[in-house]
Amino acid sequence: MKLKEVFDQLTSGELSQLCIGGAEPGVIRESNYKIVVNSINLGLSNIFARFPLKEGRLTLILQPNQTDYLLDTRFAASNVESEELIRYIDDVGAPYTGDLLKIQEVFTESGGEVPLNVLYDKWSCLTPSTSLLRVPMGMANQTADLPESLQSDTLLVTYRAAHVKFDTSDYGFIEPEELEVDIPYPFLEPLLYFVASRAHHPVSLSSEVNPAASYAMKFEQACQQLSKVGVSPESESSQSRLRQKGFV
Repeated sequence: MKLKEVFDQLTSGELSQLCIGGAEPGVIRESNYKIVVNSINLGLSNIFARFPLKEGRLTLILQPNQTDYLLDTRFAASNVESEELIRYIDDVGAPYTGDLLKIQEVFTESGGEVPLNVLYDKWSCLTPSTSLLRVPMGMANQTADLPESLQSDTLLVTYRAAHVKFDTSDYGFIEPEELEVDIPYPFLEPLLYFVASRAHHPVSLSSEVNPAASYAMKFEQACQQLSKVGVSPESESSQSRLRQKGFV
């Protein structure tokens, strides 16, 4: 859907009684686009963190004696401006943008699934933090006792990806009729509630009625309902996804 559709829904619904930046109730003037789009960015970030709406993948080249791999753009091969001596993320042809929200699965180059966060498994990779992948030393060095299924000097990482953020800097050009909102239609309603909650917050501070809290509650309820009905894209088997992506 286009950004204009989100604006239209807000002006005729959740923001219809609200004056933004001194404009008439419900009106989103061009001078106020940044205010609303900032809230839309935050709402999308919240929703994409909750639901597996978008998946990314990385090719990781293991380094001898290195167990920790920070999945940051500084370590991407495509980042020619990086000052890092070793850039172990092989992303030539599909530059990594740093849109990682959560590491989901790890595979060997041949498609074998690598254990992830499995307690008491000496060959399990770990995720001490959101963007840090820790591999066993024996895997980094490809030692003789490494199981055959895990013998690979390259790892393929799939991750839950973030939405494409709208640029609201002074150099960002916001054109609602052209900009695409990267979200399925069933998630439009909670997005509207999220934006409305933020927009009504100043009003709630000076009023006995608390519309901001009401919209925040509606947002949570809408997300819970989507979780119950399973609107998120259906998961496929690991091997099936790998074949589709050309990993195996």
